[in-house]
Amino acid sequence: MNSYPLLQSDISLGNFLNSIEIGILFIDQKGKIDSPNSACSKILKQEKQDLIGRNFEDYLEAKSKVEFKKIWEKLLNQKENIDSEIRDLKIINGLGHSVPVELNINSSITVSDNLYIVIINDISMRRKLEAEVKKQIINNEEIEGELQKEQELGELKSRFVTMASHEFRTPLAGVLSSTNLILRYLSSMEKEENPLIHKDKIENHCRKIQESVGNLTQILNKFLSVGKLEEGKIGCKWEKVNLHQLSKDIKESLKNLTKPGQEIVLETTLENLHFILDVNMITNILNNLLSNAIKYSNQDSRIHLILSESDMKLNISVSDHGLGIPLDDQKNLFNRFFRAKNSTNIQGTGLGLNIVKKYVELMDGEISFQSELNKGTTFNIEIPIRNEI
Repeated sequence: MNSYPLLQSDISLGNFLNSIEIGILFIDQKGKIDSPNSACSKILKQEKQDLIGRNFEDYLEAKSKVEFKKIWEKLLNQKENIDSEIRDLKIINGLGHSVPVELNINSSITVSDNLYIVIINDISMRRKLEAEVKKQIINNEEIEGELQKEQELGELKSRFVTMASHEFRTPLAGVLSSTNLILRYLSSMEKEENPLIHKDKIENHCRKIQESVGNLTQILNKFLSVGKLEEGKIGCKWEKVNLHQLSKDIKESLKNLTKPGQEIVLETTLENLHFILDVNMITNILNNLLSNAIKYSNQDSRIHLILSESDMKLNISVSDHGLGIPLDDQKNLFNRFFRAKNSTNIQGTGLGLNIVKKYVELMDGEISFQSELNKGTTFNIEIPIRNEI
């Protein structure tokens, strides 16, 4: 095989090919390299004389070799000269390094029917820049995500301060007022012959203090629960629970919260008495949903707690005929600190339903609701029935 047949026959063409930065070489029908230009030698990291006679496929990575063979066989079988499309392949240079290239092979501009021209464009720098741009985009997205989280955290802090200052003020005012009245009664008792004259009033205000402290404790417990849930520190402690008896006990414990004429109606079609649940979570769920129904319903109304099972799922439904939830607020109902606009005058932290949803999900369940303004709300919970702890 003669060296540089094309470049020798046309010195001006040879000078031109050696002056450009894109790699150009010729291969014969057996795939052997002929007439590589200077840029090609630079890309492949070998001298021109060492490239001549080598099989071009020897410089291709395995996957790129398969791709090249498809192009090569198609070109050899063409009766007319047709340009091939540009392909992104990878070559292995003389130093053993992988180099991404754009490769185009055709026979349309050669002066010999036995030679095919191969154009090789080193795109290493382009790939590097693309990778850096992609990395920068990812970094920007991460930064944007962090900024959004910071903004949300700031909003939550602001809402927390507003809510906490309002919610803590009510029970603290009750504690202070009752304490002052007790001190007055005690002072007046010292001046009277019968020291027990104000006993009933003192006991009544002591109960109010206990209730106020209990309300504060519940609020603080909710804050602690949210924090632990966010940190992933709460897991299920599965145990057998007599759900019917637990529901009856909760219903009884909430009687002191009901408004005049209100009634909690427990309905059940459960075939089993015991279910494997987290007793603290299910207790918290029922307490929250029922106490909310009491708060947001009018006097002389019924609140329904329905327990059933179907398709290996435990179904819990709590419904009321109260305020209902405005349509615009429903999408945010389970968000932390969220309070519907028609409930701002009713005591609450906006944490209860957020905690309920997380507890339901920790037990692999789902919660949904239907609500109509001024007609009431129904919460539905489905929890898969477990057969073993």
